Amino acid sequence: MSDDNLGPPPLHPDAVIRYNETWKVAICRTCKIGVHGNALRGHLTQGNHSYRKADWAPILKALDGRPQPMSKADFPRPPHNTPPIPDLQIWDGFACNLCEYVITSQEVMHLRHRKAHPDVPRGSKTFYRPVKVQVKSIAYEYPS
Repeated sequence: MSDDNLGPPPLHPDAVIRYNETWKVAICRTCKIGVHGNALRGHLTQGNHSYRKADWAPILKALDGRPQPMSKADFPRPPHNTPPIPDLQIWDGFACNLCEYVITSQEVMHLRHRKAHPDVPRGSKTFYRPVKVQVKSIAYEYPS
């Protein structure tokens, strides 16, 4: 049997990076964030990690050929009320009752509300509700 027919080696169960088959994304279990393909090597070699090639090369090899986002804009956007994705951090956030926009910043929620819903009186706090959020840069609500 040729090595060409073999898939990528599996990630070790205790590896710092876990690949989520459902959402096709690499997740750093230490930082609790999704890391896109173009940032993965840098994520593993700088900042909190500073791994040597002997440590990060097997991770990159295991992910080679697997579908994954290659930029922040490519990350999947799970629908609201999706069960939490394992290993991603859960944040407190806010969801608009008028359009279902979700964000972790109350200030940004107010700014967005003024632009998106100019017909609603200012000062009204009934237009949003507190929610739990995952994927901070691409927020979505999940059931508590």
